[in-house]
Order: sequence, then C-alpha cells, then structure tokens
Amino acid sequence: FELMDLQSELGLTFMVVTHDQDEAMTMADRMAVMDHGRLIQIGPPDVIYEAPTNRYVAEFVGDINIMEGHVAAVEGDLVRVETPFAGRIELDEEAPAFAPGAPVLVGLRPEKIDLSHDEPAGTVNKVAGEIWDIGYLGDFTMVQVMIGGDQGQLLKVALTNRTRRAARPFAWEDRVWLSWDIEAGLVLKP
Repeated sequence: FELMDLQSELGLTFMVVTHDQDEAMTMADRMAVMDHGRLIQIGPPDVIYEAPTNRYVAEFVGDINIMEGHVAAVEGDLVRVETPFAGRIELDEEAPAFAPGAPVLVGLRPEKIDLSHDEPAGTVNKVAGEIWDIGYLGDFTMVQVMIGGDQGQLLKVALTNRTRRAARPFAWEDRVWLSWDIEAGLVLKP
C-alpha cells in the first residue's frame, strides 16, 4: 500500500516484477502473466483472476478446480458441459467460442462453491460428494470433497471463518452437496 500511495503521490508509472500473486493483485492496475518469457495475458487483476485466457493463467493466479469435459450444447451465452464426475454443468459465457462435442476444461474457484449437508433446491449446478480432508487456515477453512466415488475427483471448497467460536459444521467423511451459480465457473480450452 505504501508503494501504491507513493505512485499516486508522484504520478509515476511503476513496473514491479514478482512471483507473489497477492502482492501483484494488490498493487497492479494492470498485470501481465508470463510463461517462459512470453506474455500470456495482460489486464486488470480482476479480469486476470475471473476470466483467465487459459489453464496456465487460471492455475497461476489463485487456487482453482479444473474439471475435464466436453461441450454438450451451446444456447446463446449458456454452455452446457458434460463432465465425468460432476455430470452436466451449465455455465454463462460471454460470446462462447465452443462447438458441441469440443473438449473443454471447466474452472471453478474454491470460494465460489457452496457446501451443504442437504441437496440444494433451485440450482442447476450441484453434485454430491464426501469430505476427504479439512484444513483450518485461520481466515478460511479449505475442505476437499471427493465427487464421483473413490476413483473420482477432489474439489476444493473455501469456507470463510466468520466467527471465532462457531461450531465446525462439517467433518471428515460427511456426505455433502456442492453447488455453484452458472456465472461462477468458466470454460477453458484444454
């Protein structure tokens, strides 16, 4: 924040090179993600995080679940993707450039997933699973949920720890439901 204040006060352009994503996201008006000396994506931090152009950028900036699948249908901005372990997923994509049958990846950030003991009503994107691991990290708890049975896929869910003395609502081996909004996920080319 001191560097940001100094930049504003002096009216200068700064270029900061860092591998610390938190630092880059906090300081940047625009950021660039590079891979082996090549620029992969340039944009504001929120665009880089929320709309990465490929898997490399998605995994480089923040934590993300990646699910393989293929496009089942495209209707306007709605893309339906069939995945082996989560079943059919519906995603809202601006100007989707995917044809039915095309292999794709679905990216879903852990903080965008809701976790509940009961099957959520009124939501399209939901899948049952079993809690395999719970990691308390202070400001949030990371829960790993196995979907699709023992040979399925682990998805990470980030739960904000809002109160200091709250009872932990989830435990290892609990059967749970994961759900998310159609705007939460993104479609990436493999």
